[in-house]
Amino acid sequence: TQEQWERLLDSSSAAQLAELFGADDRELRGELEGLMAFCRSGGLDLRQRRGGEGHRLMEFLEQGVPSWDVLLITAAHVDRRTRLYKRFEEKGWVLDLGLERDRSGRISREVLADFLDRRLKEMGKKIEAQAREMILARAGEELWAVHQELEKLLLYVGEEPWIRAKDVAEVVLDQGEGWVFDLLKSIADRKPIHALDHLARLLSQGDHPLKLLGAIVGEVRRLLAARQLIEGEMREKWNKGMAYPQFQQGVLRHGTPLLTQNPYRDYMIFKNAENFTTHELLRALRGIHLTDQRLKSSSHPPRLVMEKLILEMCREE
Repeated sequence: TQEQWERLLDSSSAAQLAELFGADDRELRGELEGLMAFCRSGGLDLRQRRGGEGHRLMEFLEQGVPSWDVLLITAAHVDRRTRLYKRFEEKGWVLDLGLERDRSGRISREVLADFLDRRLKEMGKKIEAQAREMILARAGEELWAVHQELEKLLLYVGEEPWIRAKDVAEVVLDQGEGWVFDLLKSIADRKPIHALDHLARLLSQGDHPLKLLGAIVGEVRRLLAARQLIEGEMREKWNKGMAYPQFQQGVLRHGTPLLTQNPYRDYMIFKNAENFTTHELLRALRGIHLTDQRLKSSSHPPRLVMEKLILEMCREE
C-alpha cells in the first residue's frame, strides 16, 4: 500500500523494501540500496505520486472545454471505480458500448450464441451441436476476433451447407490459447507492459501460474536452441532481415522444421532469438528455475513472483 511504501522509505531500509517485493536474495537488496541512494542524491521524493495522463486529463476537465469544441474519448477498457470516470459522468456523457462478459473477461455465452446464430442464418448455414459448442468454448474477449474466425470458417466450408466439428477443429483458433501466445510474443519482443497485461488476463481467467511458467520455459528453450544455431552451423545461412521464403530455401533442410512442427513457427523463433544473447537466455532459465521453486515452496503471491520473472526477462543487459 502507499502507507507501507512511505513508511519503508522513511526507515531507509532496503531489507524491508526487498521483503515488501517478496525478495530475499542479497543481489536484489544491493540493487535496492543503490536505487534508494540514487534517488536521494538526485533529490527525488518517491513518496509523492506523480501525475500521469489521467491527472492531466482531470485538470483539463476542471478547466472546461471551450463552447465551440467537443472532446471525444474512446477506450477499449475503463475502470469505472476511478475518479476520472466518475468525473466524466458528472461533466459530460459516458456511453458504454461494451458487450456483456463473464468474470474471466470472455464474451458472455448468451451474447456470443446470439451473434453466432444470426450470422449462420444470414449465410444459410447449419451447424452440428458439437461444432457450435466448440466455437462457444474457443471464443475469447473480443467479438471482432470471433467474427474473424467465423469468416475463416465460412470460407473453409464453402458451398457445404453444414458446419461440422472437424471443420471447427481445423480452422477456428482457441482464443484462450491465443492469450498464452500473446504473452510469449510480448516477452520475446521485450515489451514488459504488454506482457504483464497478458499475464494478468490469463491469471484472471483461471490459468495456473505453473502452467504459464511451463509455456515460458518451453519458449525460452526454443529461443536458446535457435540462438545456438544462429551462432553455429547456421551462421552463414541466416540473417535477421531474411524473409520467410528465403528462410525456407536457405535455412530449412528440405523444408523440414528444425525446432517445432511448423516451418513458419521456426522462422518466428529465429527472428525472436535475435532479440536475446545466449547469456540472457541462460539467465532466463535460471530465473525460471528460481520462480518454479518460489511458486511451489514460498508464501509469496504467485502473480508477483511471475511479474518479477517477466520484468527480469524483458530487461536488457
